[in-house]
Amino acid sequence: MNKYSQDKFSEKIGINRNSLSKIETGETYPKPETLEKIKDILEVDYKDLFTFNENKNERVENINMKLQKIDDNQLHFIDSLLDTLIKNSI
Repeated sequence: MNKYSQDKFSEKIGINRNSLSKIETGETYPKPETLEKIKDILEVDYKDLFTFNENKNERVENINMKLQKIDDNQLHFIDSLLDTLIKNSI
């Protein structure tokens, strides 16, 4: 992660190293406020955190499966985040 060790980075974003490891491997996903801290500390845009080299159809299918598992508050946050990403990419 950039210039930080996993221990130092997890400390800066306010989570334990094990939680950060799970986020990095896709085992869990960060809370919106943790994602915001990650973006700010790395000094990147949201779109940079979500750039993948996977097949677009596979990614969309994967996202759709995950969306089925989240609550309304998380869905609202994701909808707002997508609006921001789309506006900033135009």
